[in-house]
Amino acid sequence: MSWLKAHDLDQLAAYDQWVQSSPYGSFYQDRAWSKVKELWRSDYLLLKDDSGVVGGAAFRSINAANGKPFVYVSRGPVVDPNDVVTWRQVIDEARAYGEKIGAFFVRFDPLYPYSKTLEESFTALGLHVRSVRETVWDKMTQTPLNAVMHLGGKDEEEILAGLAGSKRRAIRNGMKNDPAFSTGRTEGHLLHFERMYQEMTDRKQIGRRPYDYFVRLMDAFPAAYFAEASLDGAPICSHLMLPYGQTMTYLYGASTAAVDRACIPDALHWQQIVEAKKHGYCLYDFGSVFQLDVSCGLYRFKHGYCKQEGITAYIGELDLVLDENAYAAFIGE
Repeated sequence: MSWLKAHDLDQLAAYDQWVQSSPYGSFYQDRAWSKVKELWRSDYLLLKDDSGVVGGAAFRSINAANGKPFVYVSRGPVVDPNDVVTWRQVIDEARAYGEKIGAFFVRFDPLYPYSKTLEESFTALGLHVRSVRETVWDKMTQTPLNAVMHLGGKDEEEILAGLAGSKRRAIRNGMKNDPAFSTGRTEGHLLHFERMYQEMTDRKQIGRRPYDYFVRLMDAFPAAYFAEASLDGAPICSHLMLPYGQTMTYLYGASTAAVDRACIPDALHWQQIVEAKKHGYCLYDFGSVFQLDVSCGLYRFKHGYCKQEGITAYIGELDLVLDENAYAAFIGE
């Protein structure tokens, strides 16, 4: 195993390849994500055995409100969940890394579907498991619930048949309005998105990301793009999309008030699902939901796309506690 240095070009390339190709990889573990999270310190661990690379992890740290650093391995590490040997190595390295920088805990939240067996396994490894089964989700760094459609092995008709009837109707109604679809990553696309995003967040009175966050994200990931739908020449909604590995991810959406009656976002999603399938992506990730009922607006919009699969519940947060008192106070905030 090795901690990567800026001059280790072969090792850095091996890390990048592992994260991008692994079924447990995520753009959050990509080195490019450090350009988005520019205020965080980033270090990268690559793990090998006689067969080659067996794991990788991006360790990012920042000071908490208590003035002490904590380490977040966001949607990682990129390791087979059943590879206990490699997981032990990751934990040993995480402990040494955290103690070196004075961190009070290290948090992992890998993209492993929840199972009681996995929860028990990670508990046995000495991690404090804040699982989807028992933890209040809105107190987690990221919700463990995602709406993920499975596209692999299905044709377009089978994918459509897997949607809820209400969602199929919404797509048809959106298409009847004859929207014009386009994709791109120009400054014009970004400005259209920003204008609608500002309007939407003001209208719904919800929090928003600053404009420079989206600029950094687009700079970090050259494959990211905006999918846009227009009516009568005017942009009416826009989706920020990020293809990575075998997954097409819907990161953010923006829209005008007119879409509430026109079902255009559903039509735009369907157009993107068809394109994702055409280009060989196996998953279409709509992102997080915060509750499993209609009281959550994100659930109301997204769950109909995943009627066949159901909402995916990941394992949750796996915390390596280095300072019990500081950790308890942090979790109790």
